[in-house]
Amino acid sequence: PQTRKRFSLIASRVTNDKIIPEKSNEKPIVKDFIGEKNGFPKVKAGHKDNTKFQHTVAGLSKENLEALSNTPKNGGNSVKERKFFKGKGFKDSYSRMSWDKPAPTITTKFFSISNGRFAHPEENRAISLREGATLQTFPKDYVFYAKVNYGEISAASADYLKIEKKTGSRYIGSTGLWEWTAAFAPRGFYE
Repeated sequence: PQTRKRFSLIASRVTNDKIIPEKSNEKPIVKDFIGEKNGFPKVKAGHKDNTKFQHTVAGLSKENLEALSNTPKNGGNSVKERKFFKGKGFKDSYSRMSWDKPAPTITTKFFSISNGRFAHPEENRAISLREGATLQTFPKDYVFYAKVNYGEISAASADYLKIEKKTGSRYIGSTGLWEWTAAFAPRGFYE
């Protein structure tokens, strides 16, 4: 459900038959994945969820909360002038996701409203850790074992790969600098 372009390589060790994926006419959008009807209760900025669900949200300063409160709901943009910026360049823009469009590319800093269109479509906060994972198509019951701290999201990604390597559950191997995991392996892939 993201706007990012992807390259998918489909290969098989089992057959030489050509594998052609089926075309889908589905256009997944944000409201198909997050929101109250999808099991995400309303929470405020700074909410800490110590359960395995991890619906934890970054806090906001009073100034940023006010700027976000003035940002139109459901895909709106607002521009906040930088107080101490004297050069030419970007003004800070706080943007909300739209319920009826795909999510933006979920990056490492998706938990911050100032790093992209990562504000919740209606609530005055960034998306939660679990909402970001869900928009990346992790199942809602997937348990992230690494303790996640907002400053350590990249480290959590590296820990995830270490866990996959250790358990062998989805780790395929490495090629040069690339590490490979199987996101969706076909039945019989590991036999």
